[in-house]
Amino acid sequence: NNLEKCPDLKRCPSLTSLSLGQNLLKVVPPKFLQGLPELRWLSLEANRVAKLPQTLGSLRLLRHLMLQGNRLEALPEEIGSCVQLRVLEVQHNRLALLPSSLSKLKSLQFFYAHGNALSDTASVFAALRAIGSLKLVGLGGNLLDLSHLCSPDTLLPNARLGVAWNADCTQP
Repeated sequence: NNLEKCPDLKRCPSLTSLSLGQNLLKVVPPKFLQGLPELRWLSLEANRVAKLPQTLGSLRLLRHLMLQGNRLEALPEEIGSCVQLRVLEVQHNRLALLPSSLSKLKSLQFFYAHGNALSDTASVFAALRAIGSLKLVGLGGNLLDLSHLCSPDTLLPNARLGVAWNADCTQP
C-alpha cells in the first residue's frame, strides 16, 4: 500500500482488527489509537515507526500486537495497561531496554524480541519472570550476557526460551 500516514478511522470505533503492516509509516498519532477502543489485533510490522505514543495503553482489549521490523528504540511504559495482551512481537527493532511495566502483562503468552539491542540481562529477566503465563520467549540476537549462567532454561522455567546469538552465549 505504501501508506505514509495512518488512515482516518474515526468512523470505525468498533474495529477489532487492523493491519497496517508493510507500509511507510513513520508516526502513529496519539489520537489514532484513542479512537480504537475495541481493537484486539494490531499489525504495524515492517514500517519505519521509531516511537509509539503513550496512548497505546488505551487499547485495553488488545490481544495481539505486531511491531516487528520497525525502528523502535523503546516501548512506552503504558504498554503495561494492555492487560489482555497475549502476543507481543517486537523482533528486529532497536530496543535497548524493556519497560518495567511489561511485568504487568499477566496474560502474555508469547514474547518475541530477537534481533534487538537488549543488554541489561537482569532487568529483562526480572520483567519476564513476573509474567507467569509466558509459554514462549525469543531473545536471540541481542546483547544479553548469559555467560555466567549455568542454563538459561532456569531463568524462565515455565516457558521455552530462545537465546542464541547473544553476547558470550554458547547456547545453540
